Amino acid sequence: MNDGWRARIGLLCTDDEHRDSEYWKLVPEGVGLLITRFAIPPYDVWDLVAARRAVDDPDIVESARRLTIPEPRCISLACTAMSFAHGAGRDLEAADRIRAATGIPATTASTAVVRALEALQVKRIAVATPYSDDLNRGLQQYLMDSGLQVVAIRNVGGPSCLEDYELTLEKVYRFVRETDSPAAEAVFVSCTNFCPVELIDPLEHDLGKPVVTASQALLWHSLQIANVFESLPGRGRLYCVTETTGRKKGQS
Repeated sequence: MNDGWRARIGLLCTDDEHRDSEYWKLVPEGVGLLITRFAIPPYDVWDLVAARRAVDDPDIVESARRLTIPEPRCISLACTAMSFAHGAGRDLEAADRIRAATGIPATTASTAVVRALEALQVKRIAVATPYSDDLNRGLQQYLMDSGLQVVAIRNVGGPSCLEDYELTLEKVYRFVRETDSPAAEAVFVSCTNFCPVELIDPLEHDLGKPVVTASQALLWHSLQIANVFESLPGRGRLYCVTETTGRKKGQS
């Protein structure tokens, strides 16, 4: 009964999402999550065309409307590929559609990633993904058009992010480490279905730089919108800064 006494956040997840427990690891005590799913239109290959079709589907807005009764402070689109598929700026349009339909502030995974990297005051990033080459090209263009420099980008080798289901913690850890570049100020791991929360701190420790994952950034930005500012141990350097100042929490 105490879930959400501090704030509630609505998450719009795809119907193949399987990491709900990850999101709960990224919110402090008193913050409740309202998770609903929307159907992705049928596709043969998860590529930019499929992702664009999915983000334009009206089922997203209908699903968002179903979240309004518990009065969340933020509604967040929890799919990175869908939110960057149309390019920089169109992620904001997706959030605007949700906000217009519900009257509740909204964000998307891709928007949150850009805000997170801005808050960490980094520009040069290495990018690790489970995507196809087609999606990687779209992601790289989105990040560059958002003012970031992509110094390295690698995918794990499968045609679709669905294949990451079979990856072990060790494989993901090694893949992210191998993706890093000396020129990168931070590493971004894309896809909310990919990098588990428990890898963030070990990767940051071993790489000596911030590691931002899509799920981590999405919940961090959602909490910022909900006016909940709290550092959480084991959640990476991102959870020690605020969006507006880029300073560590607690600093003046």
